[in-house]
Amino acid sequence: NNQNLDITPWMREFLKRNERNFKKAKVVFDAHAEMKLFVDTALFEMLISNLILNGIKYNNEQDKEINISVENLNEKFISIKVIDNGIGIEPKHFRHLFKKFYQVGDAMNMTAKGSGLGLYLCSMIVSLHKGKIIPSINTAQGMTFNVLLPKVRGQ
Repeated sequence: NNQNLDITPWMREFLKRNERNFKKAKVVFDAHAEMKLFVDTALFEMLISNLILNGIKYNNEQDKEINISVENLNEKFISIKVIDNGIGIEPKHFRHLFKKFYQVGDAMNMTAKGSGLGLYLCSMIVSLHKGKIIPSINTAQGMTFNVLLPKVRGQ
């Protein structure tokens, strides 16, 4: 179900609608512009949910925080950053992060959590929308996932 999506009001409504799913963290949304995307809304929702829930799940902080920002990157793309204050991922794992069933940690000592499908699904959704997802480690702690998606033409 692809449609033009005005990202800022959609994100605010999505976060309000999913408040109880994200209640273990403070989720802050900051938009720097009004932008439209042409996306499959169900898949887009799955993408954003997965990134937020990962930021909550892989986080040992007392005060878990997820910051989401949306901004114009250039004429063609917008950037949606999902930034957490969690445990982070060592850069040596980045090239494997989006592979099916890849997990950081060890299944034997239970440091691996989840199914290894969340980030794989995120990368598939981003690919379907002709975008990119770029992981980076934050200087203080935690991760940033920068999702670059094409804008609706004529913006």
